[in-house]
Amino acid sequence: MYERCIALAWCAGCRVYSSALVHVPRTRPPADPLAALPPEERERLLRSERRTVEFLARGAHRDRG
Repeated sequence: MYERCIALAWCAGCRVYSSALVHVPRTRPPADPLAALPPEERERLLRSERRTVEFLARGAHRDRG
């Protein structure tokens, strides 16, 4: 059994969103890149799309080395 989810991708270089409808197995929980944050910081980020995107872009930049 699958769940329909909206997948979002963000290109920090060109600053463009891309989205698609995807099917994810119910047994596979979606990844949450904000899960490790303290609750206060997570809530602050989720109140602002701009802050959330900037946070995720910084993380992707760090991951590339």
